[in-house]
Amino acid sequence: MSEDNMTNQSDRPTELYDPNVHGAGARGGRRKTEVLEPKGPRIIAMLVGVEGAPGVAGHIFRLSTVAGTSIGRDYENDIVLDEPAVSGQHAKVKLDEVEKGRLQFFIQDLASENGTVVNGQKIIKHYLTENDRITLGRATLVFKIIDDTPGA
Repeated sequence: MSEDNMTNQSDRPTELYDPNVHGAGARGGRRKTEVLEPKGPRIIAMLVGVEGAPGVAGHIFRLSTVAGTSIGRDYENDIVLDEPAVSGQHAKVKLDEVEKGRLQFFIQDLASENGTVVNGQKIIKHYLTENDRITLGRATLVFKIIDDTPGA
């Protein structure tokens, strides 16, 4: 390897790690581990595929707690269901504050042609609870939630 190839492309020397500058010695002793608490809800929610469209059975789809989760046949959706009876933009699952400090997911049909069914009932908007069965076309998904929010 030539000497030219060993130098930094910008001709500046490489900065090496120095514990007195970068590490524990920089603050006069050992660093303490800081535990960061997550901001926002500590909720993990998912839809578990049980039957229907190709690739659905056994698949776990994690739901967003921030932006919502779109479901449909089009590839720009967060959950894509390759099923002719599912509309391009079929439904959306979002997290909502139903009471001060109490959060709950809901699913909303986006004016789909064949509708969204929850527990055998055609819905426009439905607040989800554990084990709700959501049917879109031939695909059936079950809602699951783990809520670690204090007071939940």
